[in-house]
Amino acid sequence: MRINKTLRSFYWSVVFFSVTLPSVAAATSAMDSVTGGLSTTANTAGFGTTPTPLTTMVGGAMNVVFSLVGILLLGFIIYAGFLYFIDAGGEKSAKKAKEVLKTSIIGLVIIIAAYAITRYVMTALEGVVG
Repeated sequence: MRINKTLRSFYWSVVFFSVTLPSVAAATSAMDSVTGGLSTTANTAGFGTTPTPLTTMVGGAMNVVFSLVGILLLGFIIYAGFLYFIDAGGEKSAKKAKEVLKTSIIGLVIIIAAYAITRYVMTALEGVVG
């Protein structure tokens, strides 16, 4: 009786490992294939083994931020023009439109100044960092 249980346990162990080990090996092979494909894609996209300098990454992020803020600013200027256009002689909408336009232009000046300062600092850091 005891030998029968031992043989049954051994049998199921052999069956378990014979079923699972090939799938583990296949998974490892598939993972190597995926990792290799990702490496190829990264190298093609320019994200190879050469690290990107911090100033380049920060500069790219700042360009994205300034572009989005510029688009937002353009939206406010169009909104102010729309308010002024539909005013039709009323003083309230025209006053609000002038206020929105004034604050938008102030925002534009601040954005241009921030861009110039950031550009100067990033250029100076590239000279120092290398």
